[in-house]
Amino acid sequence: MKTDLYIAAAPVANLTSSSSSFYTTPIVTNRISDFANLQRASDIDAARTQVEEALKLVGLLVPEYYSWIISVIYEIVALDSEFGNRSGSDCTIPGVICLSLPSKIDFVVEALVHEAAHQHFYKAEKNIGLFVEKECEVFGYSPIIKKIRPISKILLAYHALVNTLLLFLRSKKSNDYYGISTAHISWLEEVSYEFEIQLLAQSALTEFGIFFFQSIKHQKHLIIG
Repeated sequence: MKTDLYIAAAPVANLTSSSSSFYTTPIVTNRISDFANLQRASDIDAARTQVEEALKLVGLLVPEYYSWIISVIYEIVALDSEFGNRSGSDCTIPGVICLSLPSKIDFVVEALVHEAAHQHFYKAEKNIGLFVEKECEVFGYSPIIKKIRPISKILLAYHALVNTLLLFLRSKKSNDYYGISTAHISWLEEVSYEFEIQLLAQSALTEFGIFFFQSIKHQKHLIIG
């Protein structure tokens, strides 16, 4: 169980979950989604091509993240990118995300990791146990959206943000391949520390939540120090 939770926190090369199986590339559609009632992408072929390119790039540079993404994302509802870059998912609809396509490759790669992180979070809480005490009314501050949020949402955001950061740091050629600026990577690192300070002070995390948080932090510090 702890191995599965550690992998849900962030992928590890040559370490597999007990629930591992054969995964396939997620399908890309423009169907009406139960949770993404937004303008659909008109060019579905271009959307599919870009998802394939983004996943191929991730698989080439950081293979463990390729498997981590496709193990939990089965369908991508393509949104019209003319209305801005957006992505989203819902804990009640496992395996399905929405994503603006086609967009810049750096956004697509980052969004795939971000939404895969949410899927792993939801799946772990469902199959292993809650990360925050039930009926907990503890709140924290999100420096990303600049709002007060329940502590469960702070942990959710921290998890997604750190995995995005780890993807870029594990890829030594991230600037060449993703177009990610050093400033953006520095921002991700700075915000991750802001989340960490809040989570370290929390007593609302369950035993599973503490292990999950410490696993994310551990993998981050293996690279950053």
